[in-house]
Amino acid sequence: MAESMSDSPVVVVTSHDVTLEDVCRVAIEHARVELGNDAAESLRAAREVVERTLAESRHTYGLNSGLGHGKDERLSARDLGAYGIQTLDAHAVGVGPPLPDADVRAMMFARVVGMTRGGAGVHPGVVQVLIELLNCGVTPVVPEVGSVGASDLMHLAAIGQVVIGRGWAYYQGEVLPGEEALVRARIRAHTLAPQDALSLISGNGTSIGLGALAVLESERIAARADLAGVLTIEAIDGSAHPFDAEVAAAKPFGGQQVAAAHLRALLEGSDLVGREGTSLQDPLSMRVMPQVHGALREQIRIARDSVHTELNARDDNPLVSVDRQAMVPNGNFHPLVLALAFESLRVGLAHAAMISERRMNKVVSFSFGTGRLFSNTEAWTPGRYAEEGVLAYSAAALLARLKHLAAPVTLGAPPLDLDIEDHATLAPLAVMITREALQILETILAIEALLAVDKLASLPERRLGVRITPVYQSIRTVLERGGAHPVLGDLVEQVRSLNWNSPLVR
Repeated sequence: MAESMSDSPVVVVTSHDVTLEDVCRVAIEHARVELGNDAAESLRAAREVVERTLAESRHTYGLNSGLGHGKDERLSARDLGAYGIQTLDAHAVGVGPPLPDADVRAMMFARVVGMTRGGAGVHPGVVQVLIELLNCGVTPVVPEVGSVGASDLMHLAAIGQVVIGRGWAYYQGEVLPGEEALVRARIRAHTLAPQDALSLISGNGTSIGLGALAVLESERIAARADLAGVLTIEAIDGSAHPFDAEVAAAKPFGGQQVAAAHLRALLEGSDLVGREGTSLQDPLSMRVMPQVHGALREQIRIARDSVHTELNARDDNPLVSVDRQAMVPNGNFHPLVLALAFESLRVGLAHAAMISERRMNKVVSFSFGTGRLFSNTEAWTPGRYAEEGVLAYSAAALLARLKHLAAPVTLGAPPLDLDIEDHATLAPLAVMITREALQILETILAIEALLAVDKLASLPERRLGVRITPVYQSIRTVLERGGAHPVLGDLVEQVRSLNWNSPLVR
């Protein structure tokens, strides 16, 4: 597997499974990438099959034929090099703003892993250059839009251009022509061999790489939803009974049991534990947190499994079979399971946002417009934002946006390439929209937490849960430093950006 050394930032790609956490280490933490001997052997063995197929002049898709609707056109040996360059140039047609550095690094690493599974038949030099780009901090400029999820052709073509010294790349804070970036980083551009161009673009590096980052972010935000909810339970003097272990065991969905356990852990040591709340039964948005947050965790688990499978799969077309010494045409480049997983995940995120928005409305009293005046000092008045309630309007607007994003997108791709490519998954779009939805949910949860802490600060002091107390104190510090007249959007962003200390239970 990709073995991460605890005492050094290195990820070694072997023949064993690579993890989503490995993708994060390379993409965000800039861990160095190394190639294990068994992965290198897998590359070599697959390449031998390609070379033998060429030597025997077998007419093979993408190797010595055209692509797409040109599949039946046979190419001469002398044209293969030029056709490879044309393939990359023709597919590097993305539009929109460039993707962030971490996103592109995740895509590059995902494609490295895919190639080392042995199905690509790529020349080992391609993988070596990709690894050098990652290790030297050369990041191709990759536009956001252009791939429809039947291999991430456009995104990967922009990366492939830099591998051969074309296109554009970031290096040491500058945007440079690909060739110049390689020269400055002392990386030798790869000269395309037959099959290399197709191998560079025939995979789902965008959906897999960004999907890995999205899953890890989802797991963090699922835990944060529990934290925000517990702060609200504390603020309304609610009941801890719905989180009981026996209740969770009575309906043993794994996600529900994990959510309930986390909620109980957050309430441990609170005055709320072991007694009735102020009402016989809290509203549903309080009571069904284990069920809703648990359902979200179930969707995250499915997304994690789908990304893990795609990351370690052989999704190349044609698939190089070392056992059969053959190149087999197929549709493994179609990541529909992954795409549908992220469609479902967005619905789960929307439900978590819905009950968060309802919970915060149990905290606020909407005194704004009643003529009540707060002290015109430089200090924050505890309870002010909960009484005014206006921040809840921002949460409502964000929730409307998130509900819109929860609609399915994978049904939207039209037939392309003269109706040869007549079905697509739109997996990159499904993942990218999910990441936007995650940001919105995180902001809604920050508003809920801010209002709950503001309300708690105005109440007589009592014991909160041991694990929730540091979160309460951190958010209260943000409120205190904001003074009497802060820009509320800035306060929300500060709360959103806090490291909410809690066990991140999946």
